[in-house]
Amino acid sequence: MKMTSARRIVLAVLLLAPLAWAGALAAAQVVGTAAAGARAATVTGWVVDANSWLGQGIRGPQHQARSAASAEAGTPLVILTDDGSIVFPVQLTPPAGTHSSNLKLAPYAEQRVTVGGRLIRQGRENAIVIEYVSRANDPAAGPPTTARETSGVEVIARVKEMNSWLGQGGSGPEQRDRTAARARSGEPLVLVNDSGYVLYPVTMSTPSGPAANGLLMDYAGQTVRVTGTLIERGGERAIMIDSVAAYLPGTELGSLRAER
Repeated sequence: MKMTSARRIVLAVLLLAPLAWAGALAAAQVVGTAAAGARAATVTGWVVDANSWLGQGIRGPQHQARSAASAEAGTPLVILTDDGSIVFPVQLTPPAGTHSSNLKLAPYAEQRVTVGGRLIRQGRENAIVIEYVSRANDPAAGPPTTARETSGVEVIARVKEMNSWLGQGGSGPEQRDRTAARARSGEPLVLVNDSGYVLYPVTMSTPSGPAANGLLMDYAGQTVRVTGTLIERGGERAIMIDSVAAYLPGTELGSLRAER
């Protein structure tokens, strides 16, 4: 579906301008000292499954079984901070990947925790290599749950394997091969734009597993044109994908290229 110029401009502002969530790791939530590449830090928030939270705003103890089932199916458990931003757990040493991070967080599904480890800034996103997890007290108010949905959006972005990109970044033919191999093993694929924002693909089914791997597998490590419904929740972005095609330079640009 083609978008009008006005809609492209609006969507570019929504996705690419500095957002309030950039201050998500405030002193009350993350404490650490700067170091090369990563820093020791603690993050406090709720353990939620990325698909259910980003897609439907679902969280809380009553959804613990749902989150555990989705994590078992391969959906990443993430840390939802008080202002609605997300910190993605990553595992860099064998056994690396979402499954290893999920094993550490699964006992705390839909609970509020403090996670200690090494904080990594990759593009515009935050990830943490977990060293320990402990329960934390619930505050009086939780993160915002309202969402804005925009159908018929068009996105130009790169297909990345979540754990490897957030933990290590990189691009090129060798990363494309690794991205495809890890996706085939069940690691979630995500969309990353030129500014380094992660656009997480979601589905309304549960347990979800990596929601869009079937659609994105053939494009692992490549730049694609995606159409679908954009979901913005708590400063984070997700997409329900309608269609995917390889991006061909020289064709009409999608909204996420407007930053150039």
